[in-house]
Amino acid sequence: MERNAKKVAVIGSGVAGLAAAKYLLAERDPTSDASIFDVTVFERHSEIAGIWNFTSPTEDDFQTPMYPGLETNVPRTMMTYKYCPYLEDVSLFPTHDKIKQYLEDHSTDIGDYINLNSETT
Repeated sequence: MERNAKKVAVIGSGVAGLAAAKYLLAERDPTSDASIFDVTVFERHSEIAGIWNFTSPTEDDFQTPMYPGLETNVPRTMMTYKYCPYLEDVSLFPTHDKIKQYLEDHSTDIGDYINLNSETT
């Protein structure tokens, strides 16, 4: 991190939060190749994936809308990051656990920037 990097908070580690964090971290100063942004992702759950992280009211005060057996109503081809394809064995309409795994796989390189169990108000 460059000393003059602009601090940016990303709220949530769901689909949009992870994409925003990756984009911001990839931005470089053309004169020094230093990071332009000092990124911190705040996730209130104990794991990443936003609403794709299945929780229940008994285990989490912030229950997500996921339920066992949920499949997307949008094909995975419309939910794919350009630089991170889904595995071949994932169905066209993935279950919530496959999407969560995809997001976890997608974010391994930015894990140090994600603060879990960090609710923002």
